[in-house]
Amino acid sequence: MDEGTELSDAIRAVRVGLAAAQQAGDGLPIRFSVKEITLDFGIEIRHSGSAAAE
Repeated sequence: MDEGTELSDAIRAVRVGLAAAQQAGDGLPIRFSVKEITLDFGIEIRHSGSAAAE
């Protein structure tokens, strides 16, 4: 069963990706700076169960 992704893991992945992109741009003539980031997350709620008849 797919457990999904924890919010903290998703935010950490964004931070790691931004840091990697910044490091990859060191020494290049064109640089981008990040001033504000907006993340949109969706949630999904699942409920499952089973029943047995006798």
